[in-house]
Amino acid sequence: MTGIDTGATGPPAGAHGGAGAYGLEFNGLTRETEALIGTSSVDDPPVQVAVVDSSGVAEATQVYIDAHRAHLLLAEGMVTIDRAPVLTVTFALGRHLSGEALVHPYLAFPAAVISSWLGRPALHAGAFVNGDSAVGVMADKAGGKSSTMACIARGGGEVLTDDLLVLNTGCALAGPRAVDLREDVAAQFACRHLGIVGARERWRISLPGCRPRARLRAIVALAWSDRLMVESLPVGERVRRLIDACALGPGRIEPGGLMELATLPMWLVSRPRDLGCLDEVVELMYSVTN
Repeated sequence: MTGIDTGATGPPAGAHGGAGAYGLEFNGLTRETEALIGTSSVDDPPVQVAVVDSSGVAEATQVYIDAHRAHLLLAEGMVTIDRAPVLTVTFALGRHLSGEALVHPYLAFPAAVISSWLGRPALHAGAFVNGDSAVGVMADKAGGKSSTMACIARGGGEVLTDDLLVLNTGCALAGPRAVDLREDVAAQFACRHLGIVGARERWRISLPGCRPRARLRAIVALAWSDRLMVESLPVGERVRRLIDACALGPGRIEPGGLMELATLPMWLVSRPRDLGCLDEVVELMYSVTN
């Protein structure tokens, strides 16, 4: 296996300055892989990452999560997350998977699990910076979230995260420095072909570095429509959409965190399935969340 070392090559557990994403310090990543994520903060919990051969590893159910352990089946094997004696993410793989694929998208599920253990809400969502604050971006599957985040980045905007939005004390935490697109939109952006990672083919845009966190000010939910329009969502609809967006499955979020998020302004931005209007959509998102 290449891309991630099986032993710890990063700083020792608890040290400041390791590879950081989602408010966690990931130790055991290669230097090449660390370029995909930022530098950890002093209060980021350390997480040890390892890769082992899947030979002799018992096959698991598709998804299992409890208070101490979790695992998920992958196309290339499986990933297991252990809470004790130290936070550990172990990839058991039957074939090669590049380090950059492990970091994104495959660190997202472990990060969501660990965040839930730490009492941090985790949503299937992106986030960008508007002024000094963060704006969350949610959409259904194939709802155009990543192409919208790519458009923000192309225009010089600061993208905090594309696919997993973890929150801590009201702040959105930065994710890996990448946005992955599907073939039907990849031609619109300067990106590179990764091949098949997991269940689908991916084209990747590399993101520049960003701040590690920003206070979440508002959330935008994206939807398809025959025309561009925006509306403010009532609290009940905000709660429903947040429940659906929980990263570990609908409703897998602490009620307190859910209700805190539901107090934030949430805007529904509906737009046509036309890549030509992406810049206009992004401009509207900036305007309405100012």
